[in-house]
Amino acid sequence: MLKNIVAALAVLIVSCAPLYAEAPKPSYKAGPLDEINVMVWEQPEISRIAAVSDEGNITLPPVGSIFVEGLTLPEIAEKVKKEISGYIGSPVVVCELVKKGEIQLSILGWVKNPGAYTLPRSSNLLDILALAGGLDFYADARYIRIIKRYSKTIVTVDLDELVSGKLNIDDYKLENGDIIYASGDVITTLKRIKESIPDIDLQLDVDKTQSPQPRQGGEDRKRK
Repeated sequence: MLKNIVAALAVLIVSCAPLYAEAPKPSYKAGPLDEINVMVWEQPEISRIAAVSDEGNITLPPVGSIFVEGLTLPEIAEKVKKEISGYIGSPVVVCELVKKGEIQLSILGWVKNPGAYTLPRSSNLLDILALAGGLDFYADARYIRIIKRYSKTIVTVDLDELVSGKLNIDDYKLENGDIIYASGDVITTLKRIKESIPDIDLQLDVDKTQSPQPRQGGEDRKRK
């Protein structure tokens, strides 16, 4: 019986050419928007390319939704096997990654190249800032806002503290549909204009004007 299962597994793997150009690391864990090829031996009605939903599920008949977020591909195969074993005797299951999930984000405000960007799911705040060309000259690095699509909240990040290591970048996960907004502090903007164009009359004594004290990043705050 064991030999038959091993033989069937070997045929299943050999007969299916890899769909993903670069094999993921064995430790790769599935997440939202990944596409996974679930192959069940001699069960074409179950075998399919399943997309991981934003909630971390794939859908397979006849069991419906199966939560796979955070699982490796062998762990997903084992979970699928357990889920369908009540319908199929001794199923042989193999899973492979077809496509890594991507997220669509928008970045607005005081950055050099604002707009919409598509990034790998594992991307972080610094990645999209780099794609957008970095902060504009008049940006205030203390107030980088992440507008969360699903939780309807706004998280403010102090970029200076993030880069210096005082804040943990893993605490600021980006999700599909998030909007990043780089604020421009009015006082900072005026002072920099004055520095760039000394002869300009802004009707403001910038030397005596104090910019707001830096706030700690990572807290939800109201829009300025």
